[in-house]
Amino acid sequence: MCAFFFSSLDTVLRHYPNLFGEERSQPSEDEGEGGEAGGNSWGWLAMIDRMAGGDRSKWGYFLNMQLIEWLNTVAFCTDKWRQRDERLGRSAKQGAQVFTAAALSELLK
Repeated sequence: MCAFFFSSLDTVLRHYPNLFGEERSQPSEDEGEGGEAGGNSWGWLAMIDRMAGGDRSKWGYFLNMQLIEWLNTVAFCTDKWRQRDERLGRSAKQGAQVFTAAALSELLK
């Protein structure tokens, strides 16, 4: 169960420093009370939300995964999103029409 992972998050972060980027469990002072719901401001919780497609009802699926399965899923999703961002970045350099077509293509995947 993933409970082990969340009970020893600091240890895991030391061993997997690039998995989440900058880690914080609370927003920084300059972000204010609300913070930012995406990006790295909520660390692993933002990752779970992103993997669940923003659907809170799916969080339990990810929270109950075995540790290694969860870490592999995070690594896979992170790489997948990075590759998508690179494709969109390359298409943006080719002009608005190419970027629009690429963005629509990504939405349909």
